Amino acid sequence: MFGIIVAVMLKMAANGNFNFDFLCPRILTVCYFAIYLLTCASFLTIVFIAVDRVLAVFLHLRYQELVTSKRVAIALVSLWLTSVVAASSTFISLPDQNNMVVVSFEFFGLLVTSVGYVGIYKVVRYHRNQIASQSPLQNNHTTRILRETKTTINALLVYIVFLACFLPNLCCIFLLRADSLRLSFLVANHVSGFLVLLNSSLNPIIYCWRYREIREIVKDLIKHLFITKLRVQQP
Repeated sequence: MFGIIVAVMLKMAANGNFNFDFLCPRILTVCYFAIYLLTCASFLTIVFIAVDRVLAVFLHLRYQELVTSKRVAIALVSLWLTSVVAASSTFISLPDQNNMVVVSFEFFGLLVTSVGYVGIYKVVRYHRNQIASQSPLQNNHTTRILRETKTTINALLVYIVFLACFLPNLCCIFLLRADSLRLSFLVANHVSGFLVLLNSSLNPIIYCWRYREIREIVKDLIKHLFITKLRVQQP
């Protein structure tokens, strides 16, 4: 349905008609708000994961002291509140500067995650050299470093997908600032918007693929749902 609506809008834009009132403005506003809200939440989640990995790699033993359950809960609440404010600002306070809000938001997030993972890469490379030069008696320290390295690599895969999904959208916004009526730019912008939405679907797949604990939880949940469904269907 989303693809059909986008195709109709692109066809109208190609003919010079930008009146989309037939889509019902109120429903369209609610849909866009929901999209912005969930996209912001997904975007900030990746940024927070990058910050978490930076803290885990650089703080080592102090990580458990600083990253507590209470602070994680506060961070999650802040994440959703920020998402609500960012999504609301595009419709209430800054409706004419929508693209600039998105550009600022995406640029800041991409900058933070990129700087974080560059620093993580340097630390991981240093750890690998350290492991190669260590004696067999330091197995505990080596095991901890290998575990942190594996977790960091898993987060790095999430970052690569994140970059591939959000960077094209950032580039398309700049192209539209140069020429907002060019059809090829409009098509590219809608395709990049689809990639942004796709990112939220790809992340759970990556988590299930790379993290055995999450994979087992998902399997148990699916089994529980099937068993519950069968019990309900039985007379």
